[in-house]
Amino acid sequence: MKLPPAHRGGLVPALLAAGLASCSAVNRTFDALDAINLPETRAYNLEQLHQADHNHRFVAHQMGDVQYLMKRGIAGFQPGRHLYDEAQVKKIDDPTIECLAELISLCKFDPDNTVTSSLQVEWCARIATQDSWRLSRERALFELGRAAQRLAVGVPQGVDPKAAASVEEVVDAITKLIRAYRPTVERSPKDLTPEEWTALEDAVEGIRALTLDLESGRRTLKAVNALLAPAKRKGRMRALLDPLALDLQRRLVSQAINAALSDTLPSVRAVAVWVAVQSGGDVVLAQSLAQLGPQTSEEVIGSTMRLVELYGLPEEFEGLSGENYERARMRWLAVIVEFAVNHPSGEVRVRCMRALREVSGADLDSLREEDWQRWWQGVLEARESGVLLQP
Repeated sequence: MKLPPAHRGGLVPALLAAGLASCSAVNRTFDALDAINLPETRAYNLEQLHQADHNHRFVAHQMGDVQYLMKRGIAGFQPGRHLYDEAQVKKIDDPTIECLAELISLCKFDPDNTVTSSLQVEWCARIATQDSWRLSRERALFELGRAAQRLAVGVPQGVDPKAAASVEEVVDAITKLIRAYRPTVERSPKDLTPEEWTALEDAVEGIRALTLDLESGRRTLKAVNALLAPAKRKGRMRALLDPLALDLQRRLVSQAINAALSDTLPSVRAVAVWVAVQSGGDVVLAQSLAQLGPQTSEEVIGSTMRLVELYGLPEEFEGLSGENYERARMRWLAVIVEFAVNHPSGEVRVRCMRALREVSGADLDSLREEDWQRWWQGVLEARESGVLLQP
């Protein structure tokens, strides 16, 4: 239930006036009414749930939306006052579940707001590549897949570590941005001199020019988002910072999905293949099919075959066309048939036969290995005799 708009105007002042003595009870009451809902609370709780080595904390400070809003308001009136309250640190019975719940809650917010979407991408990129729990990594990847489509990421790409900006370069660029931004806090944007606007524009371009890896990209996005967060940042200011934040989001999503393709767990790699193809289309699906082999995990094969069943085999694209495409297509089909007929996993064989049903061009709806073996033998014999049947 949402409170009527007329009741909201005095809500925050009233809560701040009440103090924090009964914060826990107030927090539970208003959270139950869904009166306040903040993505920043989820981000704060996620931060507190994770150690520096990315494992989960079993003792952590967690807050509800009202408590977070009250503490943030008091911190604004009392410089140096922090949100963290050691007296309210509590034991977390299962931090993995808490982490997943906070992540899901964060990703339910509307990503049309750049500040919110930056928080979502920042945390999904971190959890997808660094969290210790498989389910959290998988869920973060699914959310990154949605972000990839929103941001038109295309083929996920990594960054050569040798080409990535150094820590000193990143810190220097962020420092220049903050210094150039400071006059907008001290004065109205309309009072800024042309030189001050130029300094801010140069600082933004300095960030854009950096080659950022996942860690430095995430920290840079966090810094930019902190400058965007105040509601009064509008007009020309947002026109500078919004595109920068979206550009950083795009880079993080691309790198995180690409990194997850090499995850240690097959189930996570399977999700990474799924979202990478959703983002990159035929180019990535062609790469995934070319990489299938005897050592490929059942989960990854299943994910790839489901994509083929839904979208078909890749069509020609720049870099793979003509005779090269036809040869690649025959190799893909040969691998799928081999798995459909001889793979030890019954689930994999069924997945492959379902994929063949959609892409073979034959009027064959069968889950019998011998039927598909017979069909493939016919294709090979026809091609050897010079009849170029299109399978």
